[in-house]
Amino acid sequence: MSILRQLLVIAALAAAGYALWNADELGLLDRAGRDSPADSGVEARLTPEADGVPVTVAAIGLARDDVRLEAVGDGLALKAVTLFPAVSGEVEALLFEAGQTVAAGETVVRLDDRRERVALDLAEVAVADAERTLARFERAVGSGAVSETEVDAARTALERARLERDQAQIALDDRTVEAPFDGVLGIPRIEIGDRVDDETALATLDDRSVLLVDFEVPEAVAGRIAPGDAVEARTWSLPDARFTGRISALESRIDAATRSIRVRARLPNDGDRLRPGMSFAIALDLPGRLYPAVPEVSLQWGREGAYLWRVRDGRAERLFVAVKKRGAGRILVDGPLAEGDEIVVEGVQRMREGVRVAIVGRATPPAAGSGAPQ
Repeated sequence: MSILRQLLVIAALAAAGYALWNADELGLLDRAGRDSPADSGVEARLTPEADGVPVTVAAIGLARDDVRLEAVGDGLALKAVTLFPAVSGEVEALLFEAGQTVAAGETVVRLDDRRERVALDLAEVAVADAERTLARFERAVGSGAVSETEVDAARTALERARLERDQAQIALDDRTVEAPFDGVLGIPRIEIGDRVDDETALATLDDRSVLLVDFEVPEAVAGRIAPGDAVEARTWSLPDARFTGRISALESRIDAATRSIRVRARLPNDGDRLRPGMSFAIALDLPGRLYPAVPEVSLQWGREGAYLWRVRDGRAERLFVAVKKRGAGRILVDGPLAEGDEIVVEGVQRMREGVRVAIVGRATPPAAGSGAPQ
């Protein structure tokens, strides 16, 4: 078959197809005018818009761009220190056991302090002697037996004696190690009779009434987090337990290497079940702003980006939008849309700017509120 004949056959088939399609359209419109609502069963045939392109629409709802953030963090005690002696010496008394709860100011370790006690007693004697000498000189100065210079020297001697007494008291106090705050002591690292210095660790002390959990969150959501936000935590050590707490602090800067920010949460440790050093899975619900929520099938794409067809005054109107989130059969978009606007969800292939439409059905709109797709 020659090329000319093939082209003629193709043109004839195309003309026949167009004629059949046009006839079908005319028949559809004709039947739409004759059929009663009871015969057709289509709700929208009752409307006067049936002289346009038949479409199904859905009303736009609003939904929040909520995010459930999950991260892994490390547990820290509310306060934690390692106890060291202030001076060198021999351990004379070990006044605690591992796991013991102590109060602030309670003595936990005492070093041999015999020399320091003697030094303090000598300082007390020197102070008492200086006080008697000054009193005697002050009584005698009126009779001229003692000069003012001697009285001043006696006063200076008393002040020196008192300072030496204070110095001796500090040296004695340095022979004892006290708990700086209420907490739980760890395993002792020394024994009675050990020789220690100011670099010898004695024990750890933790205030674990509240546990701090540090974790990292991406820079993109850092602006949504604030102190006081609720968090949910679980630890692999207690897989069936769930703990709730709140954000207590955020780092002052973004880490340029990881593009993340450090966040700290406080978890009440009722029952003393949690321990510093535990790892935690943290879940944090971050509320977002409200966006129009539209069915997935309504979104179209062109060279200029994503767009929707909105029905206004019985005609189609193209609106370009930015996609914010997808999921659960719907999409959150940002664009010139308002709650209640009707958009085309069926019949979008036949839409043109300004074309007259006939609403033949209304789909259930996406649920409004905070149930945004995750």
